Formats: sequence, structure tokens, C-alpha cells
Amino acid sequence: MIDDIFQELLDIKGKSDGVHADLSDCEIFRLCQEVRPIITEEPTLLQLDGPLYIIGDLHGQFQDLLQIFDRLGFPSEDHPKEKFDDRKDNNSSTGNLNEIATEEESNENETSSYETTASEEDANSMPSENPPIQIKFHQVSSKSEKKHKRISKYLFLGDYVDRGKNSIETISLLFCLKIKFPNQVFLLRGNHEISYVNEKYGFLDECSDLFSIDVWRSINAVFNYLPLAAVVNDRIFCVHGGITPNLAKLDDIKNIERPLSFVNDCKEEDLLWSDPTIKLSKYQESERGLGYLFGKSAATKFLKSNKLKMIIRSHEMVDDGYEYPFAPRKRVLTVFSAPNYCGTSGNTGAVVRVTKKRHIEFEFFKSAIKQIKSAPIIKTLDMP
Repeated sequence: MIDDIFQELLDIKGKSDGVHADLSDCEIFRLCQEVRPIITEEPTLLQLDGPLYIIGDLHGQFQDLLQIFDRLGFPSEDHPKEKFDDRKDNNSSTGNLNEIATEEESNENETSSYETTASEEDANSMPSENPPIQIKFHQVSSKSEKKHKRISKYLFLGDYVDRGKNSIETISLLFCLKIKFPNQVFLLRGNHEISYVNEKYGFLDECSDLFSIDVWRSINAVFNYLPLAAVVNDRIFCVHGGITPNLAKLDDIKNIERPLSFVNDCKEEDLLWSDPTIKLSKYQESERGLGYLFGKSAATKFLKSNKLKMIIRSHEMVDDGYEYPFAPRKRVLTVFSAPNYCGTSGNTGAVVRVTKKRHIEFEFFKSAIKQIKSAPIIKTLDMP
């Protein structure tokens, strides 16, 4: 049945926004029934190795999700299984990120104007083994685009539903892929994967128009088990919203028990709602009413305490699909993958590629609904 559902979803590829797949209540119930135990077995804090793609907010923009897979490829089974229970501790200093001298580091005279080094404050506060950051963007045209080895692993940062017109297809496809490729597709929870949120911003209405209310309830029951964060390559902290003073250590996140319904304000929910800001250095309660605003010093302290090098998060629409909120420092990155958000924003969507080495790269997308054809653009930079 899962393959049949998968094909039904692909059958509406290229259709107008809001055209729905021919799915039944029973098929959605079956998806939820099969995906829930897979997600339940995963830890609250995933430990993943690259190479992989990181996808930000999608918000029910199903045709744009299909466009991402058209460009990057669907997951496949040619990848080793992730082992969650016997991974090395994240505090170890091993890993590829410190092993390779980059081209930019060996050719200082050719480094572009994007080069930056950590400030005195950052140098004093970050772990001593971290070298100065040197970054150079490299933009490639379609004719000279660098060929990459096929990557079949995906990490999604949440906000799959609401706002857009095809939330049910978006989450159904992701559930299908999680069932078919449980070791290649990883789904984190966003703030819109909370029932009291998605009952207000479109998902409940969409489910009610197409199915019984029990479909909406069943999908939200799965959402309650989604992991809250991930660490990639032992150095990159990935989360939907951001960090919080209430969960300062990775062990604090590892020890969170699920399911989480978030019916009451709780510290775990901060991970889904927090945002970076240049207006302060540490923490302040968010104007959203949930989560925290966190400044550069707060981010630096979190990274130092957990021997990490970077935070990748989503939760905010950014015009170019990605943004470094503390630029020129590049230790916090926002990625947003829904182009022309809500059909009116005109923004570009972006996807992050994390390699086994010290690089992250960006793929950019225009709206699939607008059918804007443009050559793929890649920007490559060294991981801090």
C-alpha cells in the first residue's frame, strides 16, 4: 500500500497549487500506523553523519518539495544504516572537520572579500582547537557546475504543514519516504507540528475538507514523537527554532522523553520557537510568546559548552533562502526551503548540502508553481 500511496502522490506532479492526490482516510491511517514506530525508535537528539542535505521550512508547498527531489534525487537504499545506540560521544574531538586544510587556507592571497576571521571575543570564547574561520563563496554556472557524488540522505528541520495548499501531500510524501528509507530520511519537529498551532493555520481545515477529523488527529499523534534536534558530523547542531537557556547541554535534549503534546508551555518547546537576534547578546523571552531570542554570545557559549562549531536552523523566511544572522560571523545559519512563500513573498528557497569534509554548499530554488526555469546555482564555503 505504501508504494501505491507514493505513486498517487507523484501523479499530481506538475499540477496547480491546491490540486490534491486521490488519497483515502484508510491510506493516511496506514501511513501513520507504519511511520510512528519507526520515529518512536529514534532518539530525541539524532546523531547523523554526512554527506546529507538539510531542508528548512516547506509549509505545504508540495510542488516545491518535488522540485527539490527532482534536482537532488530521491533517497535510496545504497547507504549504511545509522546506529543510534552505540555512537561515540559528541564531546569527542575526532571527526573530519579538523583534518583537512582547505584550498582557501593554503592560498591566502586568493581569498575573496568574504574571508572573515573570528573576533577577539570569539577567539577567547570558542574551543582552542577551532582555527580562524576562512570562507570563500564559489558560484558555479550550469555549464561548469561541479559534479557531486550522489547524496541520498536528508534531514528536514520541520514546518511541513500549514500556510501552503498541499500540507497533506507534503507530510504524506515525507512519511512514505521515512517508511521506505528509514535510515536516509530524518524528520525533526517544527512549531507547526503542534496541534494547537496547525489547527489555526490551515492544516486542520485542509484535513477536514478532504478527510475525517481523525486523519488530522492521527497525523498529530505522529508529530508528538518526532525528534527535536540533530547533531551532524559531531559538529553541527540542527534544530527548527534555536537554542534556549533551559536546555544548555546536549544531554538535556537527549534526556527529553516523548511523546510531547505541548499542551502547556514547557522548556522543550523553546527549541521549536527560539530565534537569533542582533539586538542583544544573551537571552530574552521571545516576542512570539514562546521560546527565546538569543544573541551572539549565547550562541557562542552554547557551541563552546557542547564542542560544536555551527547551528543550522529554520523557522524564519529569509529572502535569499539562507542567512547568517550574526554576519560576518557564520556560526549560526538560517535556511528556508519554501520559495515564494505563501505565493506572495518572492523569496528564493535554499537547501544545504553538508559534506563529509569541511564544506557546506547551497542549492537554490525558485517556485515550482511559477515554473521559473533557471540554471542551478551552488555556493560553496568552508565549514567553520
